[in-house]
Amino acid sequence: MSKDYDVLCVGGLVQDLLVQPIPRDLFDKDAVHVNSMKFNVGGDAANESTVMAKLGVKVILGTEAGDDETGRGLIRYMESQGVDCGNVVYRGAQRTNIVMVEEDGQRHFVVLAHKSRGFGEKEDFDYELLDHIRFISVGSIHIAKALDENLAEYFKAAQAKGVVTVADMVSNKGRQTLEDFKEIAKYTDYLIPSELEAQELTGETDPEKMADMLLTWGPKGVIIKLGAEGSFIKNAEGGCFVKAFPVKAIDTTGAGDNFAAGFVTALTHGWSFRQYAEFASAVGSLSTQTIGSTTGVENFEQVIAFMKKCGRCDMDV
Repeated sequence: MSKDYDVLCVGGLVQDLLVQPIPRDLFDKDAVHVNSMKFNVGGDAANESTVMAKLGVKVILGTEAGDDETGRGLIRYMESQGVDCGNVVYRGAQRTNIVMVEEDGQRHFVVLAHKSRGFGEKEDFDYELLDHIRFISVGSIHIAKALDENLAEYFKAAQAKGVVTVADMVSNKGRQTLEDFKEIAKYTDYLIPSELEAQELTGETDPEKMADMLLTWGPKGVIIKLGAEGSFIKNAEGGCFVKAFPVKAIDTTGAGDNFAAGFVTALTHGWSFRQYAEFASAVGSLSTQTIGSTTGVENFEQVIAFMKKCGRCDMDV
């Protein structure tokens, strides 16, 4: 049966104020002059869904937006990029982050503390939507308290409908017990932690040992992001390292979200596990070439051309 959407992307939406370049000794100076200061859409699910739409994926966004002009403006922008925003809930004031980007592309966030539980309350999840999608991609486990509490139940229902579940992560920082995380992992087909997040969960320092432990908790495949070193991937058929693509980073904001968007896009094409990771790595690398989390990737053809230029495209496209 054909589905109305390829992917439901669930998670956060923020407005980013990107400032670049910021010197590392910023607070030793009275003032600094920068080359760029601009507002941009941000947040894990917002970034992922925008990039997936550019890559030709039929994506619907599940997120919480501010019940104000800023929040609605961000949603209008995402709709203009091809994202269906029919699963957005409007609550409170729209959140804005300040993103300070150094000369080498490394970024630092200033985040306003807030009391919202974020997207993920039981009533936020549309269970009827599970009949109309092929995949669910969660921007980040641990990004919102409500999402952590209710995600396992939704993923379980999704898998019962034959929907493939994918989840990226952020650091736990004591937000959730390990047992509660394992309950989510039990119903997660593909888990995409960073090296630090995987180490935090498993206590291991070797990527393969991290992946081995994570696989025992339920996922069919684990993809550990290693930053500039690439990624380590493993499933029941084995594991391997996948190199990053060689680029000079301008801004790494949202690179992990772009990687996840690339991985899920590859899933929709039904390639091999290794090819999923290669395509994800290409998308993540391209995203660092411009200022902003959703500006570097233009379309599917751009990514394939980039991979071919680097001699790393063996997909039948």
